[in-house]
Amino acid sequence: MKPRYGLVALPVVYEQNILLGNITRNDALNVIKEEHTNDMERFMAIMGKHANTTYLKTSIWTHFRISVGWLVILAFSGLISDSILEPYEGTLTSLMILAFYMPHAYTQGETPEARQQR
Repeated sequence: MKPRYGLVALPVVYEQNILLGNITRNDALNVIKEEHTNDMERFMAIMGKHANTTYLKTSIWTHFRISVGWLVILAFSGLISDSILEPYEGTLTSLMILAFYMPHAYTQGETPEARQQR
C-alpha cells in the first residue's frame, strides 16, 4: 500500500460513511501471507480441501492416513519398473549415461495435458 499510494492504513466504513475501524499494512500482509500458505498447501496436496488445521499442527497419523495409499502404489510401480529393467542391468551399468535419459524417455509417452498437471 505504501509504495504506490503512500498509505499506512485504510479506513473501513459502513455504507453510511460511519468509521468502523482501519486496516493497517501489517494486517493486510498477514492475510496475504496466510492465504498464500493455504493456496500452496492445497496446490501441493499437503492438506485436503477441508483441512481446518495447518500442516505442522496435524498429527503424524493423519499424514500417514493421507499418504499411505500413494506410497503403496508407488512402491508397487517401482517393483514393476525394476522387474522390467532387470534384464538390461548390464547395459545400464556399462553405459551409465542411458540411466540419466530414462526419465526423459518415460515422459515422452505422456500427453501435453498430463505434463502440465505436474
